[in-house]
Amino acid sequence: MTLHRLRRADVLPSVGRECESWCTACKRVLDHVITAMNGREIVQVRCRTCGSVHRFKGAAASAAAAASPKATAAAVPKVSSGGKAASAPAAEARPPTQRPAAAAERQRYQRQLAERDVATALDYSPALRPAVGALLRHARFGYGLVEALGDGKAQILFSDGIKLLVVGR
Repeated sequence: MTLHRLRRADVLPSVGRECESWCTACKRVLDHVITAMNGREIVQVRCRTCGSVHRFKGAAASAAAAASPKATAAAVPKVSSGGKAASAPAAEARPPTQRPAAAAERQRYQRQLAERDVATALDYSPALRPAVGALLRHARFGYGLVEALGDGKAQILFSDGIKLLVVGR
């Protein structure tokens, strides 16, 4: 009795199966688990190495990424678990993209924050019930000013823009 094994290329893709994809976090081709499909097209995958979830980038896209002019020859080789060095394209520094209104929001934030005493800021928590105009201190976003309240959410202006956070729970 002979057992036959199907090659990975012979198996149709489906959610939960494995495939190879370019990992945007690890910066190389690795095994991924398919998490979303549109018909027979793979849309989203989860890396089995780092656990990041991202769009599917198949073998053709990964080959193009590796051969792109963005990849520099001075890229530091990464060592795989097998001890072999695999080169990966270096991440290119790009300026952050901003909305046109972001600069105006940042100026408004700085102007309003300059008028306040940060020692009076309330520590944010989802159970907090702030008033409009209150100054909050958030662990991740820093100081913020409550602009509007409604439906258990507060619209808060932080240095990096407006965030919608849960309040009063």
